[in-house]
Amino acid sequence: MGRGDEHLLTPSSGSTPSDATSPKTLPATIHEDIYTVPNLLTFSRLVAAPVIGYLVLQDNHAWALGLFAYAGISDMLDGWIARRWNSRTVVGTIIDPMADKILMTILTVALAAKGSLPGLLKPIAV
Repeated sequence: MGRGDEHLLTPSSGSTPSDATSPKTLPATIHEDIYTVPNLLTFSRLVAAPVIGYLVLQDNHAWALGLFAYAGISDMLDGWIARRWNSRTVVGTIIDPMADKILMTILTVALAAKGSLPGLLKPIAV
């Protein structure tokens, strides 16, 4: 919520259950600005995740590592910006952990498909 929106949280005076359907007494809808720098950084990580997986599958490890480093730095930076400038949003609290999980899942699947995970998908010698 931006500054000055505190009045949206207070109930309107004189409302009763009988006039709850009246347009005057319906609670105000609170809209938040989702186009913040932290959210844009998080969306960029969501876009980068499949690209990183593709780069790993194509054996382009230098670009994959660079993009993965960008994802890590942007993850740290978006949290810092959100806390520092109080630009936390409900959308951000949902998509930030989702972006992290999607990135890790795609990277794990891509590395497993290439046989690059230690101890996985390798036959055991008897």
